[in-house]
Amino acid sequence: MTVGLDRIRRTRGRRGLSLGLVALCAALVLQGCASSQDGRGGATGAGPGGQDEALYQALAQMAQTSEANNKYDLAVDQYRRLVEASPEEPAYILGLARNLRYLGRPQEAVRTLRRAIVEDRLDETLDARLELARALMAVGASVDASNQVADLMNSAPGDPRVLALVGILADREGRHAEAQAAYRAAMAADPSDLRSANNLALSLALTGDLTQAIQVQTEVASDSRATLPMRQNLALLYAVAGRMDMAERVTRAILPQAQADRVVADLARLQGRGSIPAPSLQP
Repeated sequence: MTVGLDRIRRTRGRRGLSLGLVALCAALVLQGCASSQDGRGGATGAGPGGQDEALYQALAQMAQTSEANNKYDLAVDQYRRLVEASPEEPAYILGLARNLRYLGRPQEAVRTLRRAIVEDRLDETLDARLELARALMAVGASVDASNQVADLMNSAPGDPRVLALVGILADREGRHAEAQAAYRAAMAADPSDLRSANNLALSLALTGDLTQAIQVQTEVASDSRATLPMRQNLALLYAVAGRMDMAERVTRAILPQAQADRVVADLARLQGRGSIPAPSLQP
């Protein structure tokens, strides 16, 4: 697949969604929930050693559990304590940055990563560079993010995590065919990559191919690893396709009644739209 590195480096401003639609899908694409691609559930780190080692190993496990349960505020606090105890442990630094991004504090995530790199506490490994690219994209630093992804494509062109970021940049710039090719390449490299499948479905919807978008997203939502936002995304696609009965069914199956009532009301305003406007893609 040709992704055009020179085109990646060019950025264009894109209009976001209305507030109602942002609440439904702004965080659905590469939104950081439950994805092995982000390095969740990996090494717990070396710990500070000595008699406190068992304590910090337990804290690292708690941080991973908090993250897996989408309790990002707790995970941030736990990873921050781990970084204070072991400031040169990459797993803790990346965990803190990742959960800051999930929590909607990407500027702090960027500062955390860059400070660790400058202070020689974090090597610029592929994982570190990927997390920095995601944080830059979340901040909206388009030029820096594009340059970072271009560099990643030079060093790891076939890595599905890199291809997923290429797809997001292309979608943001309106190059949906290129974005879809990138997502498909990521899925071919890693068939378990639900995030890229989710992104592909939304990208297809952006170009009005709702039939295929719903087909792809149905497979995503039926996977036991699918996050709540991924399942909500299926309801969104049904709504814009004019199938409000299915949108409501999906929504009420996954949300408490009061929350479902609000979401269904928002979805009803999108019923029959036929396609969705370009979303503000969030890593």
